[in-house]
Amino acid sequence: MQHRTARIALDALATDPSLQAVYDYWHELRGSRTMPGWSEVDMMALPLEVIPWCSVIDVVDGGRDFTVRFWGTERTRLQAADYTGRSVFDIQPPAVGRKVKEELSQIIEAGAPMLFETWLADKDIATPATNYRMLRLPFGEENAVRSVMCVPRLSGNRRMVYDWFGAEVPVAYLTDPSSTRR
Repeated sequence: MQHRTARIALDALATDPSLQAVYDYWHELRGSRTMPGWSEVDMMALPLEVIPWCSVIDVVDGGRDFTVRFWGTERTRLQAADYTGRSVFDIQPPAVGRKVKEELSQIIEAGAPMLFETWLADKDIATPATNYRMLRLPFGEENAVRSVMCVPRLSGNRRMVYDWFGAEVPVAYLTDPSSTRR
């Protein structure tokens, strides 16, 4: 399967009320600072439908590695593995682990939230069949990113996303492919 990822403007959050709510919560916690600290976060303040999809990744050695602190239950189902306590380099398939590291490195460098969109295609990436978005929010102190919250939102052909990760598609998506459940 082919994929390509690009950073897109945070303005695109306006089309997704749940992602917008997560970003607004982060922005409120941040106040006048560059970013909030992780200890300020109350996961239950997030929209409940996003929590099982979230992951929180800690920065190790200034970004030489990253360790998963929290891996939501739907992420486990999507990726057919629980990566809690593991390095992002363990994430399968390896292309996804590299993609995650690249995106996290951009967050560390900028010290700012970013929104990424990934397009998937069976053969020709010029005509992608589906996509998903990933909101990445930095947490730390001063200008040092210590953790990143990652909130994905699947859209389009969810079966293809599950296939990319080599996971079984949930029955809800098999019986209702037009489902808006995320």
